Amino acid sequence: MWQVPSGSAAQAFIDHLGLVWQVVCCICVHHRGMVLRVKALQVARKHVHRHLEHPDGDPICRHHTHCCCECETCSTGPCDTLQQFLDTVMCPRREEQRHYDMACVLGLCANCGFDRKVAGQCPVETERQQCWVSTRQHVNVDVVDGKGKKKKVLQEGTKSQFFLDFMNETRAFTGEFLKHDFLAR
Repeated sequence: MWQVPSGSAAQAFIDHLGLVWQVVCCICVHHRGMVLRVKALQVARKHVHRHLEHPDGDPICRHHTHCCCECETCSTGPCDTLQQFLDTVMCPRREEQRHYDMACVLGLCANCGFDRKVAGQCPVETERQQCWVSTRQHVNVDVVDGKGKKKKVLQEGTKSQFFLDFMNETRAFTGEFLKHDFLAR
């Protein structure tokens, strides 16, 4: 792990500000990919919910102001950041606990999980699974290296697909990510 050299100008600045450093997560491709997925989930849901009109004109759904859906997925608190997403997908951590329970991480808990908390609960999303969405996420791109050989690299890009396919990919990515996050903490 990288540390600020003691006696350096950076250390003096940190001491001056009174900052305390705490590792929340690593900054690897897995965490960046999950951050992109969480943001993409919000974009995709906004698109899926955008053409619906509430009879009273009162916005209820948190995904779009004109949506009439009142399901648990649409009416619960925000899920805009990676930490909010993790807190939604898994049971709350015990006070002062760094890790989520192993049963939650492995998908064995009867009270939480991607399918119970994120997917499959919203009637609008179930009805509009074939809606076409474009989201920013990691995509494989063919490049030619310095020696003229083709290879695939992972980079951030826009991917268009059916909402159902996006949710299935996000479900699989989330399952693998939860295990990675547990080990990275």
